[in-house]
Amino acid sequence: MKRKEKSIKNWLSAVLVLVIAINANCSQSSRDAYYVGRRFPSERMTYEDSVTGHEIFMLTTSPAKDNKIYQTHPNWTADGRHILFMSDRAGTSQYFALSVDTGAITQLTNDQSPGNAFLNRALQDRSLNILSQKKYWHVGGSPEGNWAVGDTFDGELYLINGDTSEAKLLTQGHRPRDATVHPHPSFSPDGSSILFCSEKNGNWDLFLVQLKQQVF
Repeated sequence: MKRKEKSIKNWLSAVLVLVIAINANCSQSSRDAYYVGRRFPSERMTYEDSVTGHEIFMLTTSPAKDNKIYQTHPNWTADGRHILFMSDRAGTSQYFALSVDTGAITQLTNDQSPGNAFLNRALQDRSLNILSQKKYWHVGGSPEGNWAVGDTFDGELYLINGDTSEAKLLTQGHRPRDATVHPHPSFSPDGSSILFCSEKNGNWDLFLVQLKQQVF
């Protein structure tokens, strides 16, 4: 597959380098008190485990329901400076970034659709630029970082251009009605094909789609 010289080094949902300087619409909606770029003060507290004596850090302590990303997906940015998590503190489940240094929390999305993954890229100035909010269910990055692949609740797989966020349908029909499989697409080590799970045949199976030389 033809690769662009300019590459995205990391993906978030695959997780990215960032020093939060949101390049997104930070204007507050007249209907919504929560918006992309809103910052929350640190909630961090510590205590000593009564049995082991280890110091435990409580990173979030608000009444909101805070949840880490799947254990199979990196929760830390590549530079180790932020932790990505999901929370309903905005009224709906959204993505947030927590600063390891200060504990401050920044809202990353304000998407109102079901809780899918979302895409962004880290720029050379290490700021966060959101390309697409929660359009996909699971997202995997290519080895070179130029591309990502995302699946949907309907069993579609899209190849996403990292420079433009343009998406092209690769295949569909992998989650028929009442299907329970999660496609979880991932690239091969050479980036030439994508492995995923499918329920197209009525049971959980492994499928592979090979990428054409010219996709876009």
